[in-house]
Amino acid sequence: TGINTNEISVNWGAPGQGWVKVTEENIDECISTTENYLVTIDECVSINEINSDNILIYPNPVDEILNIKINSFKSSNVEIKILDVMGRIMKFHKTEINNGIIKLNISGLHNGIYLIEIFNSDFGKITKRFIVN
Repeated sequence: TGINTNEISVNWGAPGQGWVKVTEENIDECISTTENYLVTIDECVSINEINSDNILIYPNPVDEILNIKINSFKSSNVEIKILDVMGRIMKFHKTEINNGIIKLNISGLHNGIYLIEIFNSDFGKITKRFIVN
């Protein structure tokens, strides 16, 4: 479709490559140009995005229990990684979100700066930084 417009819409059944033939005609149906274009359609994945502002970690700095509040989500399962500044995994935790809040005991960590990676199939991965006192 796209008659009398500068837009072309193509409905593609599945990811892959194919040729699209574009013919430009004037009002009198006189063909002026015909071009073939190779089009690649990548597999589309839909993700309900959540930005990092929708995840709150507190208190920061923290001594013992780190609270993770997730304001919008669908799936209740999350994976949490605590990484040191060198990228080494210090803790790994799989859990379910109860009332949007996760309580994580970090009492075994030494004082310093850490990263927390929170992964969920709905919003992907979000990384935040926190300090252990």
